[in-house]
Amino acid sequence: MKIKANLILILCSVMLMGCGMQQGKVYTTEDIVETCGLNERTRDFNMGGYDSVNLMSSKSTVDKHFEFMDFYIFESSHAAKKAFKRTESWYREIEEEGDDYRKGWLAGVCDADIEQYEYLTGNMIILVDMQCVSTWGEYVPEEDSEPDPQPDPDPESLKAYEEATKCWTMSYREEIIELMRETFN
Repeated sequence: MKIKANLILILCSVMLMGCGMQQGKVYTTEDIVETCGLNERTRDFNMGGYDSVNLMSSKSTVDKHFEFMDFYIFESSHAAKKAFKRTESWYREIEEEGDDYRKGWLAGVCDADIEQYEYLTGNMIILVDMQCVSTWGEYVPEEDSEPDPQPDPDPESLKAYEEATKCWTMSYREEIIELMRETFN
């Protein structure tokens, strides 16, 4: 009888430990495709020594804001958390950081400065580029040269330009972060 009780106790302990290993929401690529209305474009990706499936952003049928998110789905929340800790080295400067997010400037990027937001939720890490600033020099005309006359912009071209650059405004990026955190909490 004592052996049975010990065996049951051991089995219960093992089951409870197994349940504790996977904490938080468990996401699949199918969940993300359905929730965000994206095409399923995936690749295998090793992040910080942990294997994941990267669901790359594509046109969304639900909300254009989802098009700026890259999803990295891990086998477990434990693996995602470990990978998240190791991605700290990706940044040359971290502006903000918490238990489940990080915002900073990426290290080792040529010809640009890229500010990225990284969000950990369950078994997934989501990356969003917040800003991209070119580091190419600007053209400076010679002192004695005549400035090029600038034609008045075509209203349609101006409207298209404003729409294309809207995605890089800080308010638009904050909307993306808010939607991401509300959708995947």
